[in-house]
Order: sequence, then structure tokens, then C-alpha cells
Amino acid sequence: MRNHNVIYVGLISGMGMIQDVNFTDSNFAVGETYDELVDMISGRRYTSGEALALPTAQYYQDYGYIARFRQPGGALVGIVAGERDTGLRGVAPLAMSAKLPARIERLAESGEPFEALYEITGQQGADLGEKLEEVRPRP
Repeated sequence: MRNHNVIYVGLISGMGMIQDVNFTDSNFAVGETYDELVDMISGRRYTSGEALALPTAQYYQDYGYIARFRQPGGALVGIVAGERDTGLRGVAPLAMSAKLPARIERLAESGEPFEALYEITGQQGADLGEKLEEVRPRP
């Protein structure tokens, strides 16, 4: 990471060493399990319901996370991650879209480090809709 930019696309539980790099200077932290992100400003917990609802026809919420920042050595880091598969499937095309929501677009164009959290509505593994929950500059 000292000499190369990094893009991570995957589950939060699979981030390995990049998890420490990402969440050290973040508005969010991994909760008691990888199915939960905690907003360090509001204290709100965003917990995936995929594991409990997947075998049924119930709707549930999962969460997708996007971040862009420079690590201390200067490498540019991009993160596209989900708490579970539905969150990742829902957020990946949003992160790569040519038309970002205005709140994300402003930060992306400014070059500031930022992070965003999406709530993804799912049913039996399918992502059915998304709602932008938070967008903030990174501390």
C-alpha cells in the first residue's frame, strides 16, 4: 500500500489488514460482529438482517459501505463493501455509477476523503432497493 493504490471490493468480514487502515480514521466502526457497523457520531447501529431472513420470503435490510481516502503513505484507497452479500450486490453498481447522488458527488469532486453508507432492502439474496443513509467527509 505504500507504492500502489488499492481498491477493495468485497465483504467487510473479508477486508483483512485493510480493515484496520480503513476504520482507524472513520466515522464508523465494526460492531460486535461483521453484520454491524456503528456510527461513531450518533451511536446508531446498522445491523444486517440477511442471516436471519435469507431462508424466508421476508424483506430485510443489509448495508453497503463506500469510502475513498489516502492512507498515510500516500496511496489512494477505495472501498466498496457490504455487511453481507445483498449489501455488496446493492452498493457495487451504485459506487461505479457515472451519476452519483449530489451529496456524494460534491465530496468526490472536491477530492476530499469521504465515506457513505447505504441501506439495501433485500429478499432471499436479491437487492430490491437502496437508500442513502449517511455521507460524510472522513475525519
